[in-house]
Amino acid sequence: MVKDNEFDVIIAGGGVAGAATAIRCRQSGLRCLMITGNLNPLDVLFQTTPSESVHPGAETLLNALGAFNLLAASCRGRYDGIATGNSVNFLGSDAHGKWQGYHLDKPLFVKGLIAAALLSGTETLSNEKITSLALGNGGRMVVKVSAGITYQARYLIDASGHSQIAGKILNLKKSFYSPVLYCWTGLTSGISDDVFSQLHTSFDMTRHGWQWLAPEDHQYCTWTTVSTLRNAHRPISPVAGNSFQSVHRNMRWRLYDKLAYEGIILCGDAAGILDPASGQGLLMALMSGIQAAECVKLAFYSGRQTASIAKDYTDWFKGFYLKKMELLRSYYVHNGIFDD
Repeated sequence: MVKDNEFDVIIAGGGVAGAATAIRCRQSGLRCLMITGNLNPLDVLFQTTPSESVHPGAETLLNALGAFNLLAASCRGRYDGIATGNSVNFLGSDAHGKWQGYHLDKPLFVKGLIAAALLSGTETLSNEKITSLALGNGGRMVVKVSAGITYQARYLIDASGHSQIAGKILNLKKSFYSPVLYCWTGLTSGISDDVFSQLHTSFDMTRHGWQWLAPEDHQYCTWTTVSTLRNAHRPISPVAGNSFQSVHRNMRWRLYDKLAYEGIILCGDAAGILDPASGQGLLMALMSGIQAAECVKLAFYSGRQTASIAKDYTDWFKGFYLKKMELLRSYYVHNGIFDD
């Protein structure tokens, strides 16, 4: 008989990676507890926060999770290519026509994914913070939360995003691959017809970084700037209109040296961070959440040694991350943002 505080998997974080992990674990018949912080920031009006753009490859991943409809439900605009200077790099095409990416309302998308996780049978503990982690007797992870309650599971999957809960609590070693990068993102509304008609989803280099524009429905535009220089003031919207909801983050490239241990797997931004120019944030959150769940499934049902499963996961994640990082570094060096 399973006790109320005993689970197969505990998931730290209720964002994209956490919800994707939970759904995939439940598809494998595993009992899951998803521990999240305050989810109230997700309760905002549609199109009042900067959008997040995602490659159409997300369609396949969400279909596998039974959540394909979330893309249309949270979409604020579509794009089939990215303009750079005077050229456009199209996303691709097939027999059905051009591929199209999505500019998503992220709070709505995350809420939808969490709802799908709940429908799958995931148990949740919200407004809590994990305060300690340890490998207990019988090889089970012992997780204590701020309320003082202890939970146990065979695996903890850290999907806590920039909080990187497991890495910080356990003081895991990580490597840095870039200087500090300052990222600002905001949303502009009330753009005039003349200006909006000239806007395209675009990525352009600046003197010390780059600028991304994502025009949306109803003449809104999300903008993102990344720079190696720390500005004393928030940057002004590059598009004339009513700018609001500006957010700042440090997007220095960083990756934990080992991403899976006995009883612990790191996924999404909790494992490694690249700046948004990689175009892989949301996609990698989905991919690594699913992959982490598949590793747990193997540990429960295949009889493979956990050390072998952990190595395969680390090799997969690091291989994907380092390939994207080298391409991005080469691009930055070519454009004079990084030194050679």
